[in-house]
Amino acid sequence: MTWFGKLRKTIEDEQDHALFDETIKCYRTGAYRMAYIGTWIAIAESLKNKFKLMAERDNVADQIVKKIEELESKHNPPDRFILNEAKKINIIDDVAFEKIEHIFTMRNLFAHPYNIAPTAKETRNAITTAVDKVLSVPPLLRKSYINDLLNNLQKNRHYIDDSEEKVTKFATDVTNRISPQLYPYLLKALFYRLNETINDCDKNIFVTRLVWFSQTFITHVKPDFSENVWDLRRKFDDFQKAVSIILVFVDIWDLIPENIQDSIISYLLFPENGFEPWTLRSAFILFKNKKLTHNQEEYLKKRFRELKAIDMAGAEIPLEYYADKIIGSLSSHDWYSQNPAAKLLWNIGPNAMEGVSENILEELGRNILQSAEGDAGESVEFLRNMLTSSSIKWPEPFIKGLLYECFLDDNNEFRCKCTHIYKAILIAIRCSKGNSIDLFDTLIADIDKSEFKYAKPASEDTSEVIEELRKAIKELGDKEKIFGVKLNCLMTKIEYKKQ
Repeated sequence: MTWFGKLRKTIEDEQDHALFDETIKCYRTGAYRMAYIGTWIAIAESLKNKFKLMAERDNVADQIVKKIEELESKHNPPDRFILNEAKKINIIDDVAFEKIEHIFTMRNLFAHPYNIAPTAKETRNAITTAVDKVLSVPPLLRKSYINDLLNNLQKNRHYIDDSEEKVTKFATDVTNRISPQLYPYLLKALFYRLNETINDCDKNIFVTRLVWFSQTFITHVKPDFSENVWDLRRKFDDFQKAVSIILVFVDIWDLIPENIQDSIISYLLFPENGFEPWTLRSAFILFKNKKLTHNQEEYLKKRFRELKAIDMAGAEIPLEYYADKIIGSLSSHDWYSQNPAAKLLWNIGPNAMEGVSENILEELGRNILQSAEGDAGESVEFLRNMLTSSSIKWPEPFIKGLLYECFLDDNNEFRCKCTHIYKAILIAIRCSKGNSIDLFDTLIADIDKSEFKYAKPASEDTSEVIEELRKAIKELGDKEKIFGVKLNCLMTKIEYKKQ
């Protein structure tokens, strides 16, 4: 690609292409004076067009456009005004201003036919500067627009669709059109606006918008937060909750200095208004994505040990991290501990058991059964609900725990818990995600080779078990008759054990 082609490709606006192309035609034919003048015209018209685009959302830019129109209507050249205003509102920086002002000065000199004409090199340099410093630069928005935008995001329900995709796209577009000098100002304004809105439950949609916008802005800009211009420590100290909500994001976390990370993690684990589920969940997401330092991980694990199971469940922490707390409560022989634990386990349901080890699931099943045997009301209700909601399938290890607890202890020693055998049998047949036939075969084999936990039971001690099994057989539907064979085999095995 030619030098001209590469330059043309960087030009932002199609309207700038026409004057650029005419300038290049003059250059190629050796008309350097006209090419140089054309370069200045391309600069001036491009700046005018940028003012007009900005004026749609920027009151200051709108006033500049009106002044240009006024000058032109009076046949006064607006060139100097255009150049000065472009610098004032940061369309061009100080270095660019000096280079473009030189082009403007030389353009006035070269415009007179009796003065010296520019050389090819001077013209080429001017064209390059024009494209690099003006034509390739998008129109950038200013503080007035930022304030109007944030005001609408924060208060105008109909300003933008409440869609993450729409807000993200909008934030990216806006970020590209804001002067980089204003990035720290925008971030501080976002923290301030979110801080104003965050504790009003009626404004949740505005909170969500501001968070989406803020996180998109930061991931797009990728600021160096160690630089003083961002003053992140001060912002955290002033707006702890707002800063934490915005910055506790996987794609942003690595940009944050470790000392600020530590402060955010501390806030998330011990928020100012007591336990809040979102703070714990946010910290956990960082942990699962391996974003925390060793010390931060240890701090999170310590907090896990201190929290109640119901709080961790409310924060959508996976069951594997608090299953031991539920097991501890279920095995406490205290209804005041057992009932809330059983109710919680039912409420989070079988999907929460995904990823939990088979041993833990089996232990959970055993403890639900044993606490129901001890007449804990919520555990009894748990078994009843499983039967009446048999379309809900539970992991096989959990079902195994329920079933085995009726006949065998943790050491596979034989003893019977009779009260809920009927329910446990039907649950094992109807509610398991696994192969229930294999489960019964394994149970029969384990009973056959088991030792007695206590003294060999008398006939009357096993009669209730047999009665519960017969009751379950009578309850079987046509498609479940195959299990009748297994249950009869189970009865035979139990009767044999007592001999």
